[in-house]
Amino acid sequence: MARLEYVSDHLKEVTRAVKECRHGGLHMDGENLESFIARLQQLTGMAVDLENALSRETWNRRAAGDASMKAKREAAVLAAMQIPGTNIRLFPVVPRPRPQPGRNGGGDAA
Repeated sequence: MARLEYVSDHLKEVTRAVKECRHGGLHMDGENLESFIARLQQLTGMAVDLENALSRETWNRRAAGDASMKAKREAAVLAAMQIPGTNIRLFPVVPRPRPQPGRNGGGDAA
């Protein structure tokens, strides 16, 4: 089973590595600098993934709430239609031509 990676664990590790250089200054040769840059890019990617997941969750929660509200409104209208003496009526169904199989079912646009 894959181990879950936490951004905070990576940030703690980077912080620990930088803290070791607190009093002596920080000097990185090319290889260490490339490694540090790669680590920061990895952290950035992980942060973006978390932000995207949070955004998806937020939008999905809002969409579920909207769908629930719509269903409640529709149920209220249907319930009102069943009360005798109300002026709520359904519009009549207008017959519409159905596209034939094998024919272009589009409109008359050029």
